[in-house]
Amino acid sequence: MTFLVNLLYVASNLLLAPVVVGLLGLSLLCCLQIGGTAREWYERQRVTAKWAGCQSRLAAGHIPRTISDLGSSVRPGLVRLMVRRMIAFKDRPDMWEKELDDMEIFAAGRLARLALLSRVGPMLGLMGTLIPLGPAINALVQADWGNVSRQLLVAFTTTVLGLFIGGVAHAIWVVRQHWYSQDLADIEFLVRILSKNRPLTEQMAHDVERMHERTF
Repeated sequence: MTFLVNLLYVASNLLLAPVVVGLLGLSLLCCLQIGGTAREWYERQRVTAKWAGCQSRLAAGHIPRTISDLGSSVRPGLVRLMVRRMIAFKDRPDMWEKELDDMEIFAAGRLARLALLSRVGPMLGLMGTLIPLGPAINALVQADWGNVSRQLLVAFTTTVLGLFIGGVAHAIWVVRQHWYSQDLADIEFLVRILSKNRPLTEQMAHDVERMHERTF
């Protein structure tokens, strides 16, 4: 039994380095997510009024004949990506429903990655908290106060980092879930309106190529 306990002790200590590396990597990923979310929020705010007016015109039956009447007003994100895919299948409106389903899967995948991040971060933080406690207790028994302080420092910092990752990822997940729900509703509206009128032309495709704006 002593051998097994020592084996578990050594194995848990070996996990500390991968846990710390994982926390640092997830922290970098969180920073990238914060930057991407802030940029998309700014782009969405910039075209909010235009997009609302565009939807009102579409609902009133004013169907655009070129992308210049629609493309500059399309909200960044899933809606703009869907418009580009609709143009790619401009001669196959029956494919628009399939693209709509793909958009739902795409949005679910992006949200699933954020949900995973919000759970893995605190899990790694907890592991980073518990693993150093063993060496800290041994050092405490031997009155090695310097080693005790080092181990506790690792435990506390990994806890804070893990909670930071989980909190940020969950906040971004909530924001993006709201965005994507609205985007999917707008996409369904576009598909329903445009599939009846089929206004997309070669000129629209040409204008989209000149937009040179990234979807995300």
